[in-house]
Amino acid sequence: MALNGGTVIADKTKLDVLQFTGTIAVVQAALRAAIANDDVIINSSTSRKKDSNEITLTVIAIIN
Repeated sequence: MALNGGTVIADKTKLDVLQFTGTIAVVQAALRAAIANDDVIINSSTSRKKDSNEITLTVIAIIN
């Protein structure tokens, strides 16, 4: 049961947390390789260390 405006997760075994670290190009390529067209990204966030070109992307998704 979802609350008003919530996300319904029909099969919790498909819920996944993904994390990628690298340059933006590396992270983008890794994310594209990890998800398919029908997958649903619920949340994503990025962080970057000071004086670094690398980012860390954390994604919560339903992977079909």
